[in-house]
Amino acid sequence: MMDWSYIAGFFDGEGNFHMNFTKKSLHLVCRMYGNSVEVFNEMIKFMGFGKIYYRKGHVPELNINKKEEGTEELGTK
Repeated sequence: MMDWSYIAGFFDGEGNFHMNFTKKSLHLVCRMYGNSVEVFNEMIKFMGFGKIYYRKGHVPELNINKKEEGTEELGTK
């Protein structure tokens, strides 16, 4: 069963934050890497946001990168 504790633990072991700075804005991306698309799909279903991309070598990557995604859950809305 998916819950916030599982997602936090997964991120702790397999995730990172990436920041891009421009003259006008800051772009923050939360990324998690793994071998199981099914787990990422369950995370997306539970959270209600996120998108799966595939890195070189076909490694799935779960991204949360839009301003609207996750802000309420993180207490920033």
